[in-house]
Amino acid sequence: MFYNRPDCIKLNEGIYLFKGYIPQDMIDRYTKIFNSFPPESYTKTENVVEWYNDHTGPYVFELIDLWEHISELIYPEYLINPQPQVMASYPGQSGMFVHADSPGQGRADMLTQPDSYSTCSLIDYGLVAYFGDFTGGDIYYPSFGKDGQLRPQEQHQDMDEAFSYKPEPGDIVIHSAYSPYEHGTKPVLSGVRYAFSGFATEAAMAPNTFYHYKSPEYIEHISPKTQEALYKWSMPRV
Repeated sequence: MFYNRPDCIKLNEGIYLFKGYIPQDMIDRYTKIFNSFPPESYTKTENVVEWYNDHTGPYVFELIDLWEHISELIYPEYLINPQPQVMASYPGQSGMFVHADSPGQGRADMLTQPDSYSTCSLIDYGLVAYFGDFTGGDIYYPSFGKDGQLRPQEQHQDMDEAFSYKPEPGDIVIHSAYSPYEHGTKPVLSGVRYAFSGFATEAAMAPNTFYHYKSPEYIEHISPKTQEALYKWSMPRV
C-alpha cells in the first residue's frame, strides 16, 4: 500500500505526503509547458462550479507521462482515471473552496460536477501534484486544528488555525476523499501555482470507463502514445 512506502510522510491521520516525488526534469518539462499558455488559456466557461472557470487549463496530452509516474506510486491497489489538465492559481484570485473529493459510495446524486468516468462516488483518495514557482497556496483542512486534532464545527471558518501544508514543486499530497477531510487552498501570493489532481479508486472497484494503468487494454491501445492513443486515453470509454 502506498502509505507503507518508506518515502511516505504521514502529515496527519488520512493525509500523506510524498516530498519531491516528481523528478526535477519532469518538473521543468511541465512547468515550461504550463507557462507557455497565456493566463486567459486557464479559463473555461462550461463548469457548473464557478471557481473552476478561472483556473482550468487546456488539454495537455503530454501529461500522460506524469499520470503514469503517479499511477506507479499507488499501483496495484489503486488506479486513477485520466487527467489531461491542470489548474492554475494566480495572485488576486480566491483560494479553492472547501470541499470533499467524494460524497461517498451510493451518493452519486450529490455530485455537483459531471462524473465523466463514473468514479467520483467510488474513490478512496484524492491526490494533488504541484508545479510552478509560487508563494502561498497552502492546502488546508478546516475540520482539523494545527495540532492535527478534530475541532468543533464552529471553528472551521478560521482558516489560519486549520491544519495545513505548504506545498512545493514536485510534492504529492494524498488525502482521504471523504468527510472530515474536506480541504481548500489559501490564495497564491506570488507566482503561479499549477496543481494536477487525481482520484484514486480501489482497483477492484474501478469501472471500465477508462483504460486501467498496465491493463492489457492499456498496453494495447494507449502505450504507443500516438496522437490517436493520447486522445483515446483522455476520453471516457464508450
